[in-house]
Amino acid sequence: MKHLGPYIILFVLISSCNIPDDGKSVITNKYDAITALSEIDDSAKVEVKTENVKPVNEPILIARGSEPGWYAEFSTNHLRLLINNGTDSLHLNHDFSNILSDKNYKKTIVETTTDNAKSGGLTLFIQIEEKPCTEMSGEKKAKTISIRYNNQNFKGCADSK
Repeated sequence: MKHLGPYIILFVLISSCNIPDDGKSVITNKYDAITALSEIDDSAKVEVKTENVKPVNEPILIARGSEPGWYAEFSTNHLRLLINNGTDSLHLNHDFSNILSDKNYKKTIVETTTDNAKSGGLTLFIQIEEKPCTEMSGEKKAKTISIRYNNQNFKGCADSK
């Protein structure tokens, strides 16, 4: 027991030390993190310019038509097509990166699938022309578009977003 005395005294001294708070405490919750971020000096913030930068799946061309009502969003790598007033839809991953640069864009996409000896597939024809178009609402668009899908023709107007 004689030998424990110095250790007990040392433990009491160390545990009773107060370290001065320098204001740099560890953040332990979201509220403190947000508050700390808002207190950063504006001169230290870095400005990031995002002009002409679009997320990969953000639409670059919007098209729509009526009779039957349909809507299409083209991104650089994806097509979202809603047909028959939204009751049917098609999501297709494909390269549409040059859809805006071609004045007369034509694309035929054929995909075949075989699942358990059942054949199926997709045939999609898209034609976009640099020809002014007026929607039924009276709104003017820069392009006309024709889509053929499931043996149905969809005609309408399109414009870059």
